Amino acid sequence: MTNHFTAGGGDNYVWLKNHPNPTILVDTGGITLTYEQAWVNYLLDFPETDGPEGVLPTIPDDPENYPAYQPGGEGRIRPYVPATITPTVQFDRERYEVDEMAGTATVTVTLSNASAETVLVDYLTGDDTAMAGSDYTTVSGTLTFAPGEMSQSFEVPILVNEEDDVREETVLLMLENPVQATLGITSEATLTIVDPTALDLPRVRFSSDMFEVHEEEGTATITVTLNMTFTHQVSVDYATSDGTAIAGSDYMTASGTLTFVPDETVQTFDVEILPNFGDAPEETVHLMLSNPVSATLGSSDRQATLTIIDATPPTTPTVQFSSSTFSVSEDAGTTTVMVELSHAFDQEVTVNYATSADTATAGSDYEEASGMLTFAPGATSQTFDITILTDDEEESDETVQLTLSNPSNAELGSQAVAVLTITDVPPVVPAVQFSQAAFEVNEGDGTATIQVTLNPAAEAEVTVEYATSDGTATAGSDYTEASGTLTFAAGATSQTFDITILADEEEETDETVQLTLSNPSANAELGSQATATLTIVGPEPTGGVQVYLPLIRR
Repeated sequence: MTNHFTAGGGDNYVWLKNHPNPTILVDTGGITLTYEQAWVNYLLDFPETDGPEGVLPTIPDDPENYPAYQPGGEGRIRPYVPATITPTVQFDRERYEVDEMAGTATVTVTLSNASAETVLVDYLTGDDTAMAGSDYTTVSGTLTFAPGEMSQSFEVPILVNEEDDVREETVLLMLENPVQATLGITSEATLTIVDPTALDLPRVRFSSDMFEVHEEEGTATITVTLNMTFTHQVSVDYATSDGTAIAGSDYMTASGTLTFVPDETVQTFDVEILPNFGDAPEETVHLMLSNPVSATLGSSDRQATLTIIDATPPTTPTVQFSSSTFSVSEDAGTTTVMVELSHAFDQEVTVNYATSADTATAGSDYEEASGMLTFAPGATSQTFDITILTDDEEESDETVQLTLSNPSNAELGSQAVAVLTITDVPPVVPAVQFSQAAFEVNEGDGTATIQVTLNPAAEAEVTVEYATSDGTATAGSDYTEASGTLTFAAGATSQTFDITILADEEEETDETVQLTLSNPSANAELGSQATATLTIVGPEPTGGVQVYLPLIRR
């Protein structure tokens, strides 16, 4: 019935002609209503009988004294909305569409019901995939709904963008700051600008609005898709941000650019999940897409949520040696012993360790070690070192007892005791030998000096006998026999002996003398070069001239 009336007479009132009976005749259109019908749908406003709002006026007993009730008298009627109902204000749809060539787009905003008060609401536009200044002109302002009005509209100028080959681009439409009303569900909407001449671009979006990962998995793989293949390369930026999960504690921030080569429709990126055994059973990470190239990205496609499902807090770990036996050579100097937890734990774990003598003797075979190992939250192994001492005695392998005790936030495992075996290294016997396999001396030098070496140096005196013998050289004519004993003082590594070389007047080839070492002292042994050769190099020919005279017979 409201739509039967139009405003007139100012203030959105309609002038009425009234009669003393319960029939009201409206003078615009000749529509008649009963008095009660008019009251249910409208506020009656008679100057002579104004009463409290919402109270049905009664026709007075003496209508002749009230001109408004006389035939031909005038009263006013206006739409009635109870003051207790506050309207909601919102767009009349979630999505508007306009052709790029249309020039303007009209956007309608409505009230859920008429109001007796003036309603105000601000409106504004914002970039989504369309860009202000090239695809449309930004608008903002305030819409005013007079009492009884339920619809208002505003226009968005649309620009022709000849450089853009995108088929559809969207503008964000927003309502805010309502007065005498509340924002409805559709307080945000989109305006799609359609270019009928452009290529259809693919739509890029997350493959799902919701992703899930269990904390212990370590990595969440996020899938981004195109809704169709495309002949050009497509790219889009991605990033994460905190929801209820905290970067660095629950997950590692991820950002970058995904690139789809022509005809490719699926790309992924990973989000690293950190173990954090907390109280929250689930925590969330915001996933965002932005800056699409050669693709469209609607407002509903820009975000998704990754839910991290908390792992069941681990049971108390056990702490034990990584092995029940360890081994180290006597000459190693140190050995490292590893202690392990059965699994990572969210609290600090400590355990004491100590060594004790078994067949090895502390102070001569090893140095005692004891202390506390600390496992930070998440750590699963720690080590300690034991110093190993070397002695000169030949002995069998010796053992050290290793023990763990007094764990905190952990229990001792089955290998809380272990054995370290120190394997004996027999002392190295110094080797005595000639410094080289071949020596050489010129016949005219008179003396050849022969070097003998000891390796390694000995802690006590070492002796060895030496002697010469004929090779191709002859003792007494080419050289003088030599024999004797060389003595290496403690720590010495080199000794020499001399051989006298004899010169003769005969021209002859190079000649050799055999050199031999023998009978080393008990604390040494002969090396691989216990024999050698001394070559005596003969003099060069004199080069004299021979003269042959003829024999003359008489």
